Amino acid sequence: MGGVAVSELLFRGTHEGRFTPAPSSVGWLLRSVVRFAAYLPWLAYEIVVANVYVAWLVLHPRLPIDPTLVRFDTTLGSERGQVLLAQSITLTPGTVTVDASNGVFVVHCLSRRSREGLAEGGIQRKIASIFEETAPAAVVLSDIERPDQVPR
Repeated sequence: MGGVAVSELLFRGTHEGRFTPAPSSVGWLLRSVVRFAAYLPWLAYEIVVANVYVAWLVLHPRLPIDPTLVRFDTTLGSERGQVLLAQSITLTPGTVTVDASNGVFVVHCLSRRSREGLAEGGIQRKIASIFEETAPAAVVLSDIERPDQVPR
């Protein structure tokens, strides 16, 4: 996290206006570091639970997999928030971030349960609180069924 903090200070303002810039206060940076440190155990727990679930899916005699490709918009305006969201989704077994561009995410979900977890928006709310951003009231997922539905 120290490297991220240093990068944030060094590269502030180089994102060409596409993302919300970080506040220029050291207090904000320290609060974000503390909240990120609290986020890591929660993420580790979610990863363990998802690992057990994916193992159950794979070992189940009927193999109850129901893969879907979904699209959603995030309220996270910062690059750091969007990158952390994309990486957290991909680290959690059963979901993979396929694309994340300008606040639009495309995610592959292995099962309905993975999809529902994404729709609950808990991960986005936690990341929004880390960086003091707007948390989503609801996450609306759209199924992608044809190639022309993939955002460009």
